[in-house]
Amino acid sequence: MSAIGRFIGGAWRTGMAVSWTVVACNLALLVLLMGKGWSGWVLTRIGGQLWSANLLKWFTRGLTVEGPPNGIWPQRAIYVANHSSYLDVNAIFASIPHPVIFLSKASVRKVPFLGWANARVGTVFVERGKLDSAIRAAKDLNRALDEGKVVCVFPEGTRSSDGTLLPFKKGAFRLALDAGVPVVPFGIQGAREALPKGNFLIQKRPITIRFGAPISVEPFRETNDLDGLSAAARKAIEDLMDQRS
Repeated sequence: MSAIGRFIGGAWRTGMAVSWTVVACNLALLVLLMGKGWSGWVLTRIGGQLWSANLLKWFTRGLTVEGPPNGIWPQRAIYVANHSSYLDVNAIFASIPHPVIFLSKASVRKVPFLGWANARVGTVFVERGKLDSAIRAAKDLNRALDEGKVVCVFPEGTRSSDGTLLPFKKGAFRLALDAGVPVVPFGIQGAREALPKGNFLIQKRPITIRFGAPISVEPFRETNDLDGLSAAARKAIEDLMDQRS
């Protein structure tokens, strides 16, 4: 296909994906107005099935999910992954069967509509370097886990331009140690090729998401080994990214 053809195809896919996102978000907002008790339904049925699964099916070459080991999806856990594309979020929503919320910067809470919607579904907000914010985040995390939700974090904190893992921030691992919940590593392949950082034209590429075995925090908790837990998760994510179907 010529460069012009690829551009036209990418522009069409992006336009349709944005339109579909607006439809799904508006529906989610309407349902959330009915009460916070609908948040789990919104996350799984609208975020996971209606929005994400269909978006990936229509505008990429589809999503392949591998794992987790033994087919067991830990529920009281923090899921951590590499991050190189906006489509990573859709891959996560479409693959994990539990309601998924994210660890987010506290500033997102101040964004009109978006901040309210995130707070409504249970997003865990944290302000880096603030002790009181970390304490609140730990409480919010435990509340979300008690509600049957899982928390997903991109430890890199931003999207990687070339697909290699950036240095990890420690917030997710601090929360895991404090809450005593396992860390579930997973790797995403193909999303960067479909929609890389700095490019807004979606390309038809296959996406694969691989889930690894949960990492118990207990050996690291005994010595408060935050660096050790972070390193173990990083190694697991790298291994999952390197696998080929």
